[in-house]
Amino acid sequence: MTMTGETGWEVGAAPIRLYQSHHGAVSSWHAAERGVRRMGLSEEHARAELSKTRARYEDRLREIRSDLRERDLLVPPLPPELRHVDDDRAGEFGGFDEFHSTIEESSGGDVR
Repeated sequence: MTMTGETGWEVGAAPIRLYQSHHGAVSSWHAAERGVRRMGLSEEHARAELSKTRARYEDRLREIRSDLRERDLLVPPLPPELRHVDDDRAGEFGGFDEFHSTIEESSGGDVR
């Protein structure tokens, strides 16, 4: 969700809209199971539909989180069940240990 063509107040409102969208996508991901249950599908079809629905919300979260990062905004933490959304970013630093050692090296070992 890149918010292009923003002018005036829209530029200042973009972070608020992004945070609202993030909250909405997380809430919708959690509510997806109830929605699928209401469809009255067989167990197999319900699992497939839930997987497809949640994947759409996860893709949406990736887009929103990317936009937040592009704007140098704080990215909200994800609940444990959604942390995999950022798994594709883990390779950027090679994981926490590599990231931490890179920080130590660049600061001469003084990481305060």
